[in-house]
Amino acid sequence: MKILDATKIRAMAEGLRTIPKGVNLLEGIELPGYAATVEVDEDDYTKMDKKSDKVFYKRARMEAHMATESLEAIRTYYKGALGGGDARHLEMCASVFSYFPEGYTPQCHGVGLNEDELSANKALTDGFTVQNLNKEPNLPFADNSFGVCTHVASIEYLTDPIHHCRELNRVLAPSSPIHVIFTNRAFWTKSTKIWTTLTHDERTLLTALYLSYAGFHNIAAYRLAYGDERDNLPEPVAVVTGTAQA
Repeated sequence: MKILDATKIRAMAEGLRTIPKGVNLLEGIELPGYAATVEVDEDDYTKMDKKSDKVFYKRARMEAHMATESLEAIRTYYKGALGGGDARHLEMCASVFSYFPEGYTPQCHGVGLNEDELSANKALTDGFTVQNLNKEPNLPFADNSFGVCTHVASIEYLTDPIHHCRELNRVLAPSSPIHVIFTNRAFWTKSTKIWTTLTHDERTLLTALYLSYAGFHNIAAYRLAYGDERDNLPEPVAVVTGTAQA
């Protein structure tokens, strides 16, 4: 059994702030690898707003949830990371925009909570599934159904993220990449308690641990924006990436 708690994460994340863009933040950090059982403090995965997520997301929000500069940083990253669009694409926790670069037009299926937002997203060329992942955590797809997964500004809302990442590992074909991206913005009342108590760099390590415990390999993390005096951008942006178990 592995143990995941904020104290462990803070200790492991010491010194990450000094690592610049373009360098793997996890270099020199030994991740634990797959674990059949992970012990967590259940209180860490509670939320301030305890109403159903379906209630919160009932109203469509036809807007981006991060700064314009952050969206450009994500598109720039995608240009080098997503390839030519030949693989079937899974967009997790999708909404009205997917931030794909110009010319990237894969067969893309979205999973999200608001049907109006998903219907308006022109990138979801392979349709969409409306699903409350905190109530229905198992994905309705066969094993090895997708060749790439993107997961933007959303991992912080999941109350069983390790199970969720195991499901992503299952539905991705062997060696397929996943890209989990986030900023320091969120709907804080709907974020898990552990997410709200950690720094941005500590959240990066937490996300890497989710993927590691779920069996992903080749896990790395990079800054897409500092969000401070180093680049004068309005918010930090990070990506954690890995490949599905072969």
